[in-house]
Amino acid sequence: ISVPGGKNSLTVTSVGFESQTINVANQSNVSLSLLTTTSTLNEVVVTGYTAQRKKEITGAVSVVNVNQLKQTPVSTGEEALQGRASGVTIITSGQPGAASDIRIRGITAFGNNSPLFVIDGVRGASFHDINVNDIESMQVLKDASASIYGVAGSNGVIIITTKKGRSGKARVSYDGHYGVTNRGKGYDLASPLEAANAIFLQQRNSGITNPSSKQYGSGSTPVLPDFITPFGAKEGDPNADPSKYDINSNQITRANKEGTNFYNEITRNAITQSHNISVSAGSDKSSYYFSMGYLNQEGIQKFQYLKRYSVRANTQFNINDKIRVGENAFIYYKTNPIFGNQSEGSPFTTAFREDPIIPVYDIMGNFAGTKSQDLGNSRNPYADIFRTKDNHNNNWVVNGNVYAEVDFLKHFTARTSFGGGIDNYYFYNFNFVGYENAEGNTGANSFGEGAGYNNNWTFTNT
Repeated sequence: ISVPGGKNSLTVTSVGFESQTINVANQSNVSLSLLTTTSTLNEVVVTGYTAQRKKEITGAVSVVNVNQLKQTPVSTGEEALQGRASGVTIITSGQPGAASDIRIRGITAFGNNSPLFVIDGVRGASFHDINVNDIESMQVLKDASASIYGVAGSNGVIIITTKKGRSGKARVSYDGHYGVTNRGKGYDLASPLEAANAIFLQQRNSGITNPSSKQYGSGSTPVLPDFITPFGAKEGDPNADPSKYDINSNQITRANKEGTNFYNEITRNAITQSHNISVSAGSDKSSYYFSMGYLNQEGIQKFQYLKRYSVRANTQFNINDKIRVGENAFIYYKTNPIFGNQSEGSPFTTAFREDPIIPVYDIMGNFAGTKSQDLGNSRNPYADIFRTKDNHNNNWVVNGNVYAEVDFLKHFTARTSFGGGIDNYYFYNFNFVGYENAEGNTGANSFGEGAGYNNNWTFTNT
């Protein structure tokens, strides 16, 4: 090892050993021994009913590095956990605010495989909408032997402790980010002429000597129409006369011979912004932590978003050196219209199934579609998302607990905690008939709405 001039020290490090720095001035041969480190084994882990050193736990436990949770802008707790703990698999649809499937050590049962969530001692609390900036520590217990929850924890337990006030003067903290999600290139779609040639080639390969199409004519090669009508039309054709336009029987659409990129029509570069501010302080008598958060995450699909407003209040009061009381409360409101992107009729699926010769609108400014013959049975994806843009799904949620702790004798602490949550939701949606589509183009428009609430409580004594 060559030591540059003026440098008199050499630091030696190795995983699992304590780093050691030695003086190498005027030395050509150096000998040293590294000591094994036990810092990770002495790490304190919360296991539901107590806190233990990691080396004393017989079950499998992963401690999540909380500082890394905030490195990637996310909208849900599941997304923050993704890739942060070994043996934990998280699958999501990619929509803003969409629920995720969490599996610890894979699928282990025929029924429910979701782990148990415990936040500040409250079982079943919402991990999905937790403000990541409020998390103090997170542990993943991978087997039931690591916790006291029995069969409820058979799929694993994820324990989260939120921040508390610390001794000292009041601290004000702000965390925010602003970013853009690029919608990407999209699909490499065929042009209208390439699509027409594919139709004619399919017919020739099937033994049809004179291929034909209602829209592309007949003969050896297809001819792109100027207008899309029930049977296609060229410029000056009587069927393309605007005076004969009828949205039910003769919808007239000017053909897009360059081809419509429906992926570009339904997507955008999506903006995400998050702002969080917290205040905390503490003394030998009391401590508090208050935070407010705002998240606005757009989806790359137009009109899709998640907006969430949250407030957290954690306080503790020391009656004396042996008795403590406190509470943890989390309140949030969110609006999150979700359209679905995992089915055959999703906008991302119909975006490449819709014939590229069809534009977004017909000659009268109404939505264009596959109602004319030989254009398939897909739907206008932009029309579908535009018609649902005013649908709303609103949630108001309160969860948390109140607790008391008493130290007695020398090594015992009695703790009682009562907690739970209340969830209120309200939604409404408009359902429009897709008059321009080959299928489902009749019937009546409709409106639907619904509301409800859920509540749960947990009384724990240890």
